[in-house]
Amino acid sequence: MEDTQEDEEISVTKPVVKIFWSYAHENKKTRDALERHLGALKHLGQIAMWHDQKILPGTSWEEEIQKRLKSSDLVLPLISDHFLNSHYCWDVEMRFAFEQWKEGKIAIVPVLVNSVDYQGTLISDFQVLPTEGKAINCWSDPEKAYTDIAVGIRKVVETLLAKKWDQRGYVWYRLSQYDLALSAYEEAILLDPCNPSFHCDKANALLKLRQYEEAIKIYDAAIELKSDLGLAFQGKGLAFEGFAPLAREYYKKLAKQAFQKANELDGGNKRKKRQGGHQE
Repeated sequence: MEDTQEDEEISVTKPVVKIFWSYAHENKKTRDALERHLGALKHLGQIAMWHDQKILPGTSWEEEIQKRLKSSDLVLPLISDHFLNSHYCWDVEMRFAFEQWKEGKIAIVPVLVNSVDYQGTLISDFQVLPTEGKAINCWSDPEKAYTDIAVGIRKVVETLLAKKWDQRGYVWYRLSQYDLALSAYEEAILLDPCNPSFHCDKANALLKLRQYEEAIKIYDAAIELKSDLGLAFQGKGLAFEGFAPLAREYYKKLAKQAFQKANELDGGNKRKKRQGGHQE
């Protein structure tokens, strides 16, 4: 990552997952229904959705679509007979999206609008929604299908958001803003608690803040999730090295307090003995 204005944008704006709708216009009603079911994510500021009907007059239609596809995090193709017969949806949008996916730049979650044969196509190896690949038109209650799809999309969005928070943490970490990095890593863990790398990153920030005991705990959490995570073991070793002198001073202090208490008690016992002997 270069030291450019992009770093500033990552570090000061709230992460959001950019969604691109790829669909045939005959399926507009389905897209509208799904957008409504994603309203909670939109309300929380976690997603920003885009489709071709948002293209402004006078804008190059093809250039704008390519631009939006390139900047998207998640592509949602609405698979139907109309989609499969659309040259632009299939041969332009999906081919470009597939290339982006192969480079690890976007996620693709196909949504089955109706029952179609898509085996052997670009999306045949993708996990589709609704659950078990049951197309929306096969559900007795379409609203349940929309809810099922929304839940599945939310899980993907949370994973993508977690990565964005982790990337933000990396930016702050590199700028030696370890408190801010720690906060970003904690956000990532809240969204994706089973990712060992996020725990390791959080522990690294704690290590820089000299919070050694807490860092050791978090490194252990990372190791529990991935037992062969070498970076976590390395960080844990550094945390023990940093903590050892502090621990020695801490326990020396406890020892001193214990000796002081012993002296106080011993002195009191001697006085009691003297007082007892005098009374006899």
